[in-house]
Amino acid sequence: MKSSTLRELLRLLLSTHFSNRHIAQLTQLSKTTVRRYRSRINKSECCWGEVKQLDDPALFRLVSSSSGLKPDKRAPDWSHIHKLLQDKHQCRLQIWEEYRRINPDDAYCYSQFNKYYRDYRKTIDLCMRQHYEPGDVCFVDYAGKRLSFVDSATGQTQKVELFVGVLGYSQLIFCVEVKVGHQKVEIFHQHHRVAIHPRSHREEGATTYPEHRPTQHQAYANQTRDYFINWAKEQSADVLAVVTAQFENLPEHSLKGVRACSKLQKLCRHYGVQRFMNACTCVTEIQSLTVSSVHSILQCHLDGQQITETSTQHKLPAHSNVRGASYYADHEGHLK
Repeated sequence: MKSSTLRELLRLLLSTHFSNRHIAQLTQLSKTTVRRYRSRINKSECCWGEVKQLDDPALFRLVSSSSGLKPDKRAPDWSHIHKLLQDKHQCRLQIWEEYRRINPDDAYCYSQFNKYYRDYRKTIDLCMRQHYEPGDVCFVDYAGKRLSFVDSATGQTQKVELFVGVLGYSQLIFCVEVKVGHQKVEIFHQHHRVAIHPRSHREEGATTYPEHRPTQHQAYANQTRDYFINWAKEQSADVLAVVTAQFENLPEHSLKGVRACSKLQKLCRHYGVQRFMNACTCVTEIQSLTVSSVHSILQCHLDGQQITETSTQHKLPAHSNVRGASYYADHEGHLK
């Protein structure tokens, strides 16, 4: 109930002699609600002059404390209840039954149990309100525990995953209906078929049409060793050497190799193709085929410098203190 509605309701209850029916019509509340709040405010023994001075939080505390938790009822440990409910295999009804089984005489009924638990949740849960445009986003996740069905052909029980989608704007929840035949799988929504696929009989697996994936998912799925090798071949032999080194002793779909090559592509886009190829030439010549080496060369603008040949050491000038090889040889000419 809004604070403005509650305040008007209490004003009518405390400053008029209107009936519950009349007050219900004025506030657009039910007669039962008006009767309940009349009982609560009468217990508080407050007058309207006192009540109207209260701020909204104090106003809600007044009507809440007037009803209060019945002293003859056994209040559960709500923090423990909340912790139990974090387990995906626990449900509120099951926990309430265990709580009530201890002593049914002083236990809350299920509706009271839920009401007081919701009150407890309000004291600990902080939620960030998110704004979404209509049709902008849909959140999809597993529904939880896997379901199963019995294959009519084999008699075996097959495990299946159930997905649930929630539209961000309307918060409507969708759970698709699936009809499984021997040759095809049909997906229905509100009794209308929205998709049909050939059935795969591979157990404990899944099949996916790449074209059914979002564009960004398709691009991510295509990031394999062959994909990066083909991209490197379009650049230069040195780029190919650097890319090949990222998958050395790693499987084709290695996440480590994919991430390294993705960083190489990002460097290529950021610094330009020519500078990137020059940097790959540099790391190839110094035999340091790592992403960090390529990045360092580009960042320090070393890709524009020419790599000079290893200079040979000049012959030292003659000097009496410099001992030659003959000094260390024995009388037969062998080194000591």
